[in-house]
Amino acid sequence: MKKKVLISGAGIAGMVCAILLDKDKYDVEIIEQASQFRNIGFSIVMWKTGFEHLLSLLKKNYEHIVEGKDYFKLDGFKLFVGARLFLLKKFNVLGYGWAFERTRLMKILENVLHKQIPKQQVSFSKTIRHIEYAQSQGGCALVKFRDGTESAYDVVIIAEGIHSSSRELVAVNERIISVPYALRYSWFASPTNLGSYGGLFFTKGQVAVIHPPYFKNLLGFYFDKGLPRELQSAFENSVRVCIKQLDGRESSLDIQTSDVFELKEVHLDRYYSKNVVFIGDAAHGRPPTLGFGTSLALEDAVFISRKLNELNEISETEITKAFQSYSDIRSKRVEDVYHVQNQIQKFYTKSAVKVIVLSLLTKLFLGDYMEYRIKKLASYTL
Repeated sequence: MKKKVLISGAGIAGMVCAILLDKDKYDVEIIEQASQFRNIGFSIVMWKTGFEHLLSLLKKNYEHIVEGKDYFKLDGFKLFVGARLFLLKKFNVLGYGWAFERTRLMKILENVLHKQIPKQQVSFSKTIRHIEYAQSQGGCALVKFRDGTESAYDVVIIAEGIHSSSRELVAVNERIISVPYALRYSWFASPTNLGSYGGLFFTKGQVAVIHPPYFKNLLGFYFDKGLPRELQSAFENSVRVCIKQLDGRESSLDIQTSDVFELKEVHLDRYYSKNVVFIGDAAHGRPPTLGFGTSLALEDAVFISRKLNELNEISETEITKAFQSYSDIRSKRVEDVYHVQNQIQKFYTKSAVKVIVLSLLTKLFLGDYMEYRIKKLASYTL
């Protein structure tokens, strides 16, 4: 008899899980709090490990993507520092990173999902109200939904994102930390002269990144909560002085596409409780300083699907062992990524002196170290 699996969240991690789980072993159901697939968002960087697993998944499902149309390679990053944002250094990550427009990637995964999962097994505008471990029903998870329905599942996979409403319903120790800054994203109004490079900006009070081109570039930067809009605009203007349009004229931002995101950090002591497991940002979300969030979420989905598919005996004991192994290995991976992120995050400072010192160290040796560490993290063996 097939085991019943509930996946809560139809983002990238949730869809990849649903696609990869062995349909001969598992009967998969997906719920999503939105009224439809969330084909929204900005561009994302997919690092080497996640990108290779994505290509493998698409190839097995006869879905082909084309460089320059569906995604773009990332040659590296140009680093701009100081009050005048002068060009300090180039980081080379050719062959380690690629850029997607999130909307396009979601649509591709949606097409693959429909080949794997009947549409009636995907429910929208549906969320979990309560989860309890039902020993009397064979150790299943009894899930009650906010629409008044309930059902029992052998496995529940929480892939809801950083603002997951299900974390506090499960017996894991969670620590949610609010950060004192927010993140603003805006598309450039036209392509820029960065080419296949991204841009990094470190100056007093600001850390920013320009994603490489999809059809246009994306500027994202951190700013203190409550910072007046005119000061945010002043920083945007300083970036536009450095980054030109393809014909050399001054670049501009499309203010209609701007959006601000509240940020926080999610810390769980472990990524599972009995037969409920967390993946992606629901397990370990943090501000996207290195842009590893999507790659980590995809890695989580591949790893947990592999663990479940490899089970010969799909029992409560074996499922718990698989989840424990997943939690131990993935938490170490996440810790390594965030260790490097924390080092880069030190550039987010209100001290001009610290920016100057860090910039000097970056030119001398820190830049080469950062490039080495990012490449090593990007080529992780799953």
